[in-house]
Amino acid sequence: MFGLDINKPLNGSSPSWVPDFSRKLHLHPITHYLSPRDEATLRPATISDDLTTFSVSAWNLGNISSILKLAESALGVLQQLRGLLRKQPFEPALKGNVCKSSEEIFLEVARLSVTALNKGDGYSSTEVTNAFRAIVRTLPEDGQLDKHQGGDEVRSLCVQGAGELAGGTVFTTEDGILGVQVGGRDLEDGDIVAVAPQTGIPLVFRAEPTGTTDEKSEYVRLVGIARIDGLMGNLTPNERLVEEIQNRDLERFLVH
Repeated sequence: MFGLDINKPLNGSSPSWVPDFSRKLHLHPITHYLSPRDEATLRPATISDDLTTFSVSAWNLGNISSILKLAESALGVLQQLRGLLRKQPFEPALKGNVCKSSEEIFLEVARLSVTALNKGDGYSSTEVTNAFRAIVRTLPEDGQLDKHQGGDEVRSLCVQGAGELAGGTVFTTEDGILGVQVGGRDLEDGDIVAVAPQTGIPLVFRAEPTGTTDEKSEYVRLVGIARIDGLMGNLTPNERLVEEIQNRDLERFLVH
């Protein structure tokens, strides 16, 4: 699932969860803090006899309600973060119902940029976000980031992290959970974010169309993978969010 072929149609005959082995999506190892309350409730992942359906138990983190496309460069991402601090309209505009303030989005994207590198040992969330504030307040007009790349290790780490997220998509769920999609197809409002305990990696699913508006399919398609602030990486976990998710019942997803 880490080599998704984004050119393959979701309604095609080939299952969405089958990777394209000719492609590589480099993911750093992810540290996660989630585990089921009762291991006995965790059913193993299975593949149907006809090799069309992948069944997996996962926590449903809710439906995506807003989408924010990140710039294609580290400088562009930092400029977007600066705009959030200044409460300027986001370019491109946020889509959907945003349930977080500009300050909250800034803080969470800043933390995710460092966890995306799987670095940051020894730094607190406060140190990281303060470094980002200092960087965006002194962004050079000539587009050069050299002065932030050396000397101050945490600032250099932040610039690298901004580059790691470049081209990605920030999303929030209806419950206010924020994440960044790191691979896969374009997100849509209503896509489902879930975390399978077997991997600890957030997955993004989309309900399979049925052809009618009244009928809901029991199947989903795999859209991509994501990172969630507070659930992974080397920074301090969001203990409230971890506990809230672990108190949810696991759901069975049938992935076509």
